[in-house]
Amino acid sequence: MSIRSGSLARIALALLACTALGACATAPALQSERDALVTSADAAVARAKSADPSMATILGAADTYAVFPTIGKAAIAIGGAYGKGVLYENGALAGYCDLVQASIGLALGAQSYTEIIVFKSPEALEHFKA
Repeated sequence: MSIRSGSLARIALALLACTALGACATAPALQSERDALVTSADAAVARAKSADPSMATILGAADTYAVFPTIGKAAIAIGGAYGKGVLYENGALAGYCDLVQASIGLALGAQSYTEIIVFKSPEALEHFKA
């Protein structure tokens, strides 16, 4: 089967549109869901610190970081990943965030993982927020 560049471009645009739509609803709708997300994020940070003691130093020195306790990723040639997270600024809850990824290429499978993103500068945080 041959995929022409026009078809590939349409697929990429469709994935980009889905990504943009998925990123619109950042904060969980219910307070109980927000509380559960914060609890999961705190547990993810505790696990990371336990697995790698240097994480305590890294996160302690960071002004801001985002924690995505569970990101689900799946692909059958066209793939995607999604996870809800918590943004911490100066050690306090600052808001909620989404991580959305789309990919095209040779891929098959599914996985779940945790991701912590540490922002090294205010510019990096602003780029993330944008």
